[in-house]
Amino acid sequence: MVKVACVHTGASPGIFGIMEAELKKIMTVPYVVTHMTDPDLISRISEHQEIQSQDVAELIRMYSACVDNGADIILNMCSSIGSIADAAQPLFELAGAHLIRIDHQMCKEAVAEYGRIAVVATLATTMKPSCDLVKKCAKEQNKTPKIREILLSGAFGLNQKQLTERILKELSGCLEEVDAIIFAQNSMAESAEDVVEQTGKPVFASPVYAAKEVAETAAKIYV
Repeated sequence: MVKVACVHTGASPGIFGIMEAELKKIMTVPYVVTHMTDPDLISRISEHQEIQSQDVAELIRMYSACVDNGADIILNMCSSIGSIADAAQPLFELAGAHLIRIDHQMCKEAVAEYGRIAVVATLATTMKPSCDLVKKCAKEQNKTPKIREILLSGAFGLNQKQLTERILKELSGCLEEVDAIIFAQNSMAESAEDVVEQTGKPVFASPVYAAKEVAETAAKIYV
């Protein structure tokens, strides 16, 4: 049995369900999923507009608790703290846990296919780490995509209908200038289908791609 621990900085059971549904579609080995969340983390990061030392310490404690509970795979669910996940990855692999960023596979595949990418986020603290990851994945593939940042200020926490309308409104003026759209936060995933239908552009939302990376990793573990 492969144990997958999802680490959130703030999420509802609905978000848990989205990730679990994607894993259910693609996992090929026996597995179990758990969730750990600390909403105070994203609240502090949003308030200070940066990751502070206490936030890093708390995140490391959360990762460590996952290892203590037997996690084989830790799935970092928050893009805003992606840089911390990257830094912690080698250390936790030494502890026997594979640490995966929810947005890694998504960005990797987006830059492999498209050269003009809109990165859409509802939080300013998510935009930079998301764009940095796009650039990192592009560099690894010797590509230089053109990135357009679209920050939906005040949209964090909107319901699906409201969020979809806001996304479409902000994208309406630049659709001719982008080839694909990346949703920086997994909480935006439920809007993907409508945005694809309305814009005709491919949309990269992280849960489906994260599930793919988790499934591939789990298959290697379960031998």
